[in-house]
Amino acid sequence: IQPSRAVTLTGGHPPSHSNFLDIIGMIKSNYPYLKWIVANTTLDRITTTKPITPDYIVEMKNRGLNRLLVMVPTLDPSEYRYIRIRNAVQSHPPDLCRVLDNIDAALELGFTIDISYIDFGLPNQRLEQVYDYFLQRAIKYPLQLGPFELQKLVAIGEGKNYLDSISEPSRKEL
Repeated sequence: IQPSRAVTLTGGHPPSHSNFLDIIGMIKSNYPYLKWIVANTTLDRITTTKPITPDYIVEMKNRGLNRLLVMVPTLDPSEYRYIRIRNAVQSHPPDLCRVLDNIDAALELGFTIDISYIDFGLPNQRLEQVYDYFLQRAIKYPLQLGPFELQKLVAIGEGKNYLDSISEPSRKEL
């Protein structure tokens, strides 16, 4: 039996766990044969009030994390806030520019990044724009342009259900 080559930390937002960096270090030291230590993240915030910074990305890399799964559903900042607002604190709204800057910082550090996309059916949300934006980065960096098949979730109503789950006061605050 061949051992697994990857561990993926997922469920909610792994960087928000108080021992996230220690967990990465423990995985790396106990399972040195792993090719990938992966985290699902927004690359926006560690907590609702503490943003992810390039220094934190360096620390994740130093501990052994080497691959990130990041959902970028739109390149429109207001639509990004609209999609991500339910987990945000009003004084610290989601910030698409920070996410894109952090993706670039992670790429510069040698992370492999998987970009996923879910079509929420918003007016300015365009798969082609997201794809083209990251295609330019994929020329230079190890960037996976997928799993774009996630857009199938819209066919079963998942994207709409997610937006419907956002409270009305949160939508008006945008």
